[in-house]
Amino acid sequence: MSAYDNAFGPGFANQFDFTIVFENSFMAIVPAVVLLVGSPVYIAHYWKKDAVADRGLLYWVKQILGLALFGIELARSAILCRLDYIQEQSLLSSTTTASSVLATLSTVAIMLTLHWEYFYAFRSASFVSLSLALSVLGESARARTFYRRPGTGLAQVGDLTIALIVAKLVLIVVEEIPKKWKEGVSQADKYTLESRSGVLDRIWMYWINSILVRGFRTTITMQDILNIGPEFRSKDLTARFDRVWAKTDKTAKRALLYACAKVVWRPFVAALVPRIMYTGSFFSYPFILQAALSYLGDPNPPGYSGGGIIGATAFGYCGFAVRRCVK
Repeated sequence: MSAYDNAFGPGFANQFDFTIVFENSFMAIVPAVVLLVGSPVYIAHYWKKDAVADRGLLYWVKQILGLALFGIELARSAILCRLDYIQEQSLLSSTTTASSVLATLSTVAIMLTLHWEYFYAFRSASFVSLSLALSVLGESARARTFYRRPGTGLAQVGDLTIALIVAKLVLIVVEEIPKKWKEGVSQADKYTLESRSGVLDRIWMYWINSILVRGFRTTITMQDILNIGPEFRSKDLTARFDRVWAKTDKTAKRALLYACAKVVWRPFVAALVPRIMYTGSFFSYPFILQAALSYLGDPNPPGYSGGGIIGATAFGYCGFAVRRCVK
């Protein structure tokens, strides 16, 4: 059985499962590298910022959850790297060692990012919440794989993976809780409930429910409407444009266009990712339909094909709905 897991795959012996090498590469190493690269960039951005919050219960809850992630990941790595099933194959052993080391280091990066985010950022770190949410999907697939390898000792690793998933889900929920700022923090009045909410709250627009409930019960006045976030204020946008325009060569061709692009390049780049995923969804539907027709026309289809088609259809349409919300 280890010979199948020692191959890149991605399929495992014509079953509805991935090889462990494939999962180590794309569901462990890639998310860990993203966190290890993104965390220093995030911390450097807030390195010299003034503190906006005091140490409180929410801070300790986040750090305890970060320690829990570190402890579970360390225990799982220790067990994985000592199993004969893993060590008897070279590629399987090397990818498992690399993924274990990087995953453990990524939990340290999460703890450091949560520290800087709590004290120096006005809102929670979006890339941490999104990385954790995506890693939950990958860890769920890995847990299923560990449980489907009987007699290898991986069932215990699956138990730790389930515990890791639960800890990450709890941390995602905690990240959605707005923190209490210090008194007298400058620019605090610019940040409303929407701009202080977590990334999932902003994606699903849950923060607007309070306004909708108030509008249902009574007449909304101007005092009931929240201020827009600082990123949408024309005054702040004008100040950023003035700084860029002062350094721009006015005699250059398309100088105004380039200056505007420098000011608002982040929203344009941020919109590309969901847009590409949104467009890619349409290209996946014909392949899913073709696979479904082939399955219905095959008198002896593989046992895993039906579940795979159902899962791909559900994932495609659910992903389409989510990407439509954030595009």
